[in-house]
Amino acid sequence: MLGLILAILLIIAGIVCLIVCFKRVWDEHVILLFGGMILSIIGIITTIALACTPIGYNHEIAVFKEQKHYIEEIVPTLPDTDNYAITLKRIELNTWLYEAQYTAKYYSLWILVPSEVLELTPIK
Repeated sequence: MLGLILAILLIIAGIVCLIVCFKRVWDEHVILLFGGMILSIIGIITTIALACTPIGYNHEIAVFKEQKHYIEEIVPTLPDTDNYAITLKRIELNTWLYEAQYTAKYYSLWILVPSEVLELTPIK
């Protein structure tokens, strides 16, 4: 959340720099003009990136839930399963879960991570 606020403040600072530059003779304040443009561009890119973060996490959460259901419910009922491949997939999914939960727990002020990540349990 703080990351989004910071990005919006960058956009506002950039716009203020541009307004101040255009109110004065802009030949003398070219650095202020470029600084305002750069601040605005960085703020816009950061805002877009932070706004798209939950979309990626929501997709990964859905994939995790589907794969978890498959591994825990369906695989044990199959007669010939490749335990090595299933174990690798389980490790991969649990690693993603631990990383997502760590991010949600310690960086939740800066990155928009759905709280649903904290409610997920590892694959057994």
